[in-house]
Amino acid sequence: PVTQSVIKKDTLEVDAFNLLMKQFEYDQSVYETWQKKNKDIHCARAFAEQERRLLRRAKCVESAKLFMMKSCKFIIWDVARPEHAVGELMAFRRDAIANKMGINPASIPAFVLLNWSAPCLVPSMVQDCQLSTLTWALHDNMQSAAVVISCVFTYSKGKLHVD
Repeated sequence: PVTQSVIKKDTLEVDAFNLLMKQFEYDQSVYETWQKKNKDIHCARAFAEQERRLLRRAKCVESAKLFMMKSCKFIIWDVARPEHAVGELMAFRRDAIANKMGINPASIPAFVLLNWSAPCLVPSMVQDCQLSTLTWALHDNMQSAAVVISCVFTYSKGKLHVD
């Protein structure tokens, strides 16, 4: 066997170590590239999911707006002309719903919301007119419904009102 000198032996060990370091650096760069690729794929997938959700939400909002425009009417009570509310309701039923959808106006139920959350701000004669309009809307079609928002007063703090 041929003996190697100590210098050559040290040089071979240094070269082997440098080769091992280059292999580790290569493996590390391959792993970083793989991570970036996976991250890009996951980001693209998450972005596509968010895009789909956004489009679905926009479609739902548009459908809801279209429904509200075609099927609902918001009327603010005019104290000077209380009979105007009934006329607006009748005109809306006839024009907007019956003509566009081809339904008999008598078969269209009404959903009425009456907000008396601050009854002290509404004069009693206006409340009577509002109540008569509400009664008319409910008796016009037996499938109609109403919601009355009203506060309940009690004589004792913390107790329920018994009527």
